[in-house]
Amino acid sequence: MNRKIYVTDGTLTICPISEEDKENFCELNKQVSLTPHMYFDQISKESVWRVTELCSDIYYSIFDENSDYCGNLIMQNPSSETPEIGIDLLENKRNKGIAVRAIKLVSKKFYEENTVEYFLIKAVKENTHSRHMIEKTGAVFTGMEESPYKKLLKKCIDSVSGPDCEGMKSRFEKELEEYKNMPDNVCVYKLMPETFM
Repeated sequence: MNRKIYVTDGTLTICPISEEDKENFCELNKQVSLTPHMYFDQISKESVWRVTELCSDIYYSIFDENSDYCGNLIMQNPSSETPEIGIDLLENKRNKGIAVRAIKLVSKKFYEENTVEYFLIKAVKENTHSRHMIEKTGAVFTGMEESPYKKLLKKCIDSVSGPDCEGMKSRFEKELEEYKNMPDNVCVYKLMPETFM
């Protein structure tokens, strides 16, 4: 693999996201979105990709031992002492232990390079599969909160401006409207450094 590698265990490799991941990243977002029809045209793909360029979160691409793209991991609020980890995998890469290994690899490396008290990981209450995966990392349930997804969509709507961005803005607004009836509660977990050191 001719890319900058953030961390690897010899079989799983985590790299900073790059332009060459764009199509895979957009396909991943289509697969995990509550409104997948929003990701079929180029305007939607560009708006999804633009978020990775505009926000301060750190995006990583995950590759398996065959250098196949598996998904991505996001380190949200990376300058905080309690950064939040988000992870999504392509459908054909799930249930193989990749998410747990990726979270542990990135958490350990990030902890070695930054001041971190603990990591936050969240999952929709109804998503028992994701909650089980998070618990396999050693993270501990701490409570419930309102879904941050609506907040993210509002942030996306506020971040796009100008005549060439009206299509993106209207798509985010439409997705926010469609999301109104989706689950609002998320389970919050803490991943303490001693669980992966």
